[in-house]
Amino acid sequence: MVQVLVPGHFGPLYAGVDGIHAASMVVLAVRDPQRRRAVLLSAAVAAVSGLSAARATAVRRRNR
Repeated sequence: MVQVLVPGHFGPLYAGVDGIHAASMVVLAVRDPQRRRAVLLSAAVAAVSGLSAARATAVRRRNR
C-alpha cells in the first residue's frame, strides 16, 4: 500500500525487497518441482519490478 501512496520515496527499499523475493522464489523452485512454473513466474515478476525500481531510483537521483 505504501508503494502506491508514495511511489518514489522508498525506491531502494522496493528494489531490495523484490530482489530478496526473487531469490527466495528461485530457491523454492529448485526445492519443489511441483510448483516450479508458478514460483519462477513469481520470481520473474519480482525481478522485473526490482530492476524497474532500481532504475527509477537511479534516474531520479541523477536528475536532482
